[in-house]
Amino acid sequence: MDNLPPRRSVCDARSSDGVKRSRPFELSLPAWCYSPRRFRILVGSIVAINAVFLLLAVNSNTGSRVRRSGALWTELCQHCGDGGHARDASYRDIAADIFHLPLLENVDMSAHYYPLASSHGGAAAGGKWCFVRGSASPAESEKAGKCLCASAYYGADCGIPQVVWNSSFLEAGRRQGAWVRRRVKPRRLISVATVTSPDQLDFLRLQMAYLGPIVDVFVIADTTNRMLAEIQRAFGGRDDYARIVYLPLKDVKEPSTRPEDVLQLLFWKRLSDFRLDDLLVWSDVSTVPLAEALLFLKLYEGFSEPVYLNVREVAYSFLWEPKRDPSVKSAQKQTGPFVSSFAVLSVLCHYNLSCATPPVAAAFPPTKLENFAKHHGWTVEGWSLGSSAEPSGWNCQNCVVFPDSASEFPENYMNGTQVTKPEWLDVLTRKLSERGFSRRDVRPVMDSDTRYLAPRILLENPGSLWYLAPLSMRDNGNSSMKSGVGSDVKAKEQQLLEEKSVAR
Repeated sequence: MDNLPPRRSVCDARSSDGVKRSRPFELSLPAWCYSPRRFRILVGSIVAINAVFLLLAVNSNTGSRVRRSGALWTELCQHCGDGGHARDASYRDIAADIFHLPLLENVDMSAHYYPLASSHGGAAAGGKWCFVRGSASPAESEKAGKCLCASAYYGADCGIPQVVWNSSFLEAGRRQGAWVRRRVKPRRLISVATVTSPDQLDFLRLQMAYLGPIVDVFVIADTTNRMLAEIQRAFGGRDDYARIVYLPLKDVKEPSTRPEDVLQLLFWKRLSDFRLDDLLVWSDVSTVPLAEALLFLKLYEGFSEPVYLNVREVAYSFLWEPKRDPSVKSAQKQTGPFVSSFAVLSVLCHYNLSCATPPVAAAFPPTKLENFAKHHGWTVEGWSLGSSAEPSGWNCQNCVVFPDSASEFPENYMNGTQVTKPEWLDVLTRKLSERGFSRRDVRPVMDSDTRYLAPRILLENPGSLWYLAPLSMRDNGNSSMKSGVGSDVKAKEQQLLEEKSVAR
């Protein structure tokens, strides 16, 4: 074996005496090095390698959809409903996948307006449209030849709610140069809500039930990194699950990193396909904006930004508010919830979230603001929406919450707003007592208009969230609950019944 000659490559060009010769380039390799067999092997190897990489890439994105047998799962998302996420099949993991904002091609205004056929040849010929929620019946408006506005709605199409009409932007129609117009298509609303406690799940449930028809995506910025499992438990198997983008803001590897910096990174990493006219609603998850206000911002344009929402601060539930000096309220205006556009965030702030939360006109050169208004059609000039009498939402940060209310208060024991199990009232009373509830520190919310009392779903079909607006609570002899709240609540319930009968 030791006497064997050294191996030579079959492609080495050597002479018979074993000495390597220098040859012209075209003769440097024997012709059999280019045989069809070797060419097929080379091409086959390249194809096989690329196929392996492709399968690895596909498998990494569909792993959650593969059964043990290897067949693709019919459901697109293990937490979504039976149909999966039909809009974007790639979005399955709310804590990791990229959320592509829904397109507007198939969205129109017919869900919010009805046409007047008698106006200038009908709606198809550029006639009048009436806002459904703010107008009288189509027959009445048709007879009058114009949109007949219901109570607390204004404008030619009755689409401006009273809270907007009385805002600092329109000033009840008295402000010169202020105008709004109906959009061709509704814009997209992105809710960015900060979570400061894992016990705030019920506020997310409330927001999605109350604002779900208006808001396109709910971005949950969790500073505790502990709500993901609760969201999966509460929304798993429902279509709403695929409208949540979960952003954990607590950097485990670098505890010193600020939540704002983590949000800056994750926000642009996890959301895609923005439009310049998209509106972002920035708030705490325990702050619930008024649905009528957000719907106006969704359907109209021409107003400036940012829009500051003057919300009512409530205590223990939506039925009480704290007693405090009125002079303190004005100091909280600039730190409350607000609405701003993606155009300001991208064009003026260059994608810096801290610059746009909220944007301040004084931070930009006048020439830059002028160019922005010229190219986009609206200005950067803050205005407030809502007042103490007509709030544009509610801040329930100091409300009592039950971490697992869905199990604590099964919905089959609810009859509308009525609690059929008296012991539930005792549970709530004990909870209020533990939180230090005292009649001396609060006063009942005295709203003649139930639209500003609480989110409407809490006044009609609250389910396990009944305790956030306990209309069933009466003066049961408990000293902490006395002082006539029962009569106030009873009057509000009667008003709701009257409104329902009128709507029918």
